Amino acid sequence: MPDALKVAPADRTGEPSVRVPHRAMWEFDAYLSQQRIRVGYTYGSADVTVCFRYSDHQTAQKLLDGWVARRDAGPFANPG
Repeated sequence: MPDALKVAPADRTGEPSVRVPHRAMWEFDAYLSQQRIRVGYTYGSADVTVCFRYSDHQTAQKLLDGWVARRDAGPFANPG
């Protein structure tokens, strides 16, 4: 997985998004569910585009950074 995932600016729908590799999707989905964040998914051949509904770019990037930090902390990290 890329070391630095970045949220793309809002697209024509007005929603910021990020492309996440398939192998990390379920973990990311579980994290977003715990945060009670509403998202939409578009499935591609190599990755999934996650659109952050009702979130601005800064909030979406903060959520993504939180997930990356938690993932990098390892399996015994405190869920917070």
